[in-house]
Amino acid sequence: MSVEYHLLIENTSLDDVFNKIRAAFENSELYFLSYFNNSSLGISISGSSSIWGADFEVSYADGGFFIEIHSGNSKRILLFIKSILNDNNIIFEIEEI
Repeated sequence: MSVEYHLLIENTSLDDVFNKIRAAFENSELYFLSYFNNSSLGISISGSSSIWGADFEVSYADGGFFIEIHSGNSKRILLFIKSILNDNNIIFEIEEI
């Protein structure tokens, strides 16, 4: 089962937000990138064996920014993303789809 969230950004570009999130996960010891391209990335939790290929995905297109979580660690993952955004003074709202 996966849960999808829509990330609403108010004061910065989606490209900038995407790059800040990618950099934070790349520099984390708890997570590693399973894949990434210009508009999406798949992230796995260290030590996880998800059948999805990634424990969660972050993507954006046409003004929409989405987070899809396939693992049971959604609270921890969302807290990490929220801290990235807060640390960069990005005004945001997250809504479950």
